[in-house]
Amino acid sequence: MTQMSSGGQAPPDGYPNPDPVPVQERPQFQAPPGGYPQPASRGGVRAGWALGLGIAAFVLAWIPVFGALLAAVALLLAILDLVAGNRGSKPVWATVLGGIALLIGVLVTSAIFSVGNDIADATSTTVVEEPSAPSGDQKAESDQAATKEEPTEEPAEEEPAVAGIGDPVRDGKFEFTVTKVEDGVAEIGDEYFGKKAQGQFVLVHLTVENIGDQSQTFFGDNVSASDAEMREFSSDTEAAIYLDESNSFINEINPGNSTAGIVVFDVPKDVKLTALELHDSAFSGGVAVSLG
Repeated sequence: MTQMSSGGQAPPDGYPNPDPVPVQERPQFQAPPGGYPQPASRGGVRAGWALGLGIAAFVLAWIPVFGALLAAVALLLAILDLVAGNRGSKPVWATVLGGIALLIGVLVTSAIFSVGNDIADATSTTVVEEPSAPSGDQKAESDQAATKEEPTEEPAEEEPAVAGIGDPVRDGKFEFTVTKVEDGVAEIGDEYFGKKAQGQFVLVHLTVENIGDQSQTFFGDNVSASDAEMREFSSDTEAAIYLDESNSFINEINPGNSTAGIVVFDVPKDVKLTALELHDSAFSGGVAVSLG
């Protein structure tokens, strides 16, 4: 049987059949040999642009508006590259630098506009409407009212009277009452245990009552005295130790209790004490008592 040729017709008798035309295989893509540059992908180019713009935006972020816009473009390109599947270091760094630059640019732009608004408000002028001149009748009425209203002098405030001997005064948790003042004392104690005055001892007798809700220590060093020349004198607690019933060295007083004590001052012989300042502690405000 005669075989058909590739054109669909059988060859004449005595001629051999032609060989079938071989089917050529489709050529496969091969990577270029070493030393030749690889073709750049679209994602790699975009990542490079994003990183470059991110660096530029980070450097120029202090420029108002421009720095923020540049950072926004860099951040957008970097995000698009990450969404496209590029997980290289370039889009990551572009995202970080673009985000920081965008934040700095927004802050700088906001600050510049805020300062500009403040300057504009400060330099803006306000129109003050001048009051119209009063008519003749109004001026006459105002003159009459001014003549009728005479300034009245307010009474001067009376200064509070300073407490004296026998008057109870309070400071903190203590209520003090000075009962007596002795001056001209030359020596306190006896021949074995005592102390002589440098000038004269002045003994201030007083009662101390605890009006608080906790115990409080009365200490004679928290009482000071002054003379007419406003010189201040501290108490002599060492001399008070040799004085019977002084109760002014360290005396713990419970709430509601009171005690009688004596505070000793060593002052020159020609000095007359005129006032005391009593404190319930070294840090209290203190209260004054006149000694006459």
